[in-house]
Amino acid sequence: MKPIGTNARNWLFTFHILFVAIWIGAALSANLLLLSNDEMSTGDALYTLHLLIKKLDILIVPSGIGVLLTSILISTLTKWGFIKFKWMILLWIILLAQIIFGIVVMGPLTENTLAIAESEGLEALQNLAYSRDAAWLFIAGTLQVLVLVAGIWIVKFKPWGRREAGQLH
Repeated sequence: MKPIGTNARNWLFTFHILFVAIWIGAALSANLLLLSNDEMSTGDALYTLHLLIKKLDILIVPSGIGVLLTSILISTLTKWGFIKFKWMILLWIILLAQIIFGIVVMGPLTENTLAIAESEGLEALQNLAYSRDAAWLFIAGTLQVLVLVAGIWIVKFKPWGRREAGQLH
């Protein structure tokens, strides 16, 4: 397929960067909210805190889809391709792993902490399952942000070169 023009490419990259920024910002916001866990003085406040974390999915899910769609367009419509460069292959692995990680790990942890906070109120802070899931949610959220930032670093510095023809690794 013939590469797109400079103006279209610039718009595509602008939207791609915007989606990544929204994803990182929402993930950081969720983690900052989690740091307020122990400061809650009522069950309603704790439940609201976790409801707000869940509501951040309104930003995280569409921005993740936006990153995926713009990545497909970038790979299809520019010289970068899907697997021409080692760094591009790693970016695809990172992106797909982030999406799967969000669905398989972060989604259930968010649902669990919200459900426990709703049913137990402030007593949830004494619940071992709640404490474990909230801690893992914070760790997972931190990991998500760090991996997204690593992806930005890879895009900026393109640390590995072009794959050789027929090379699988």
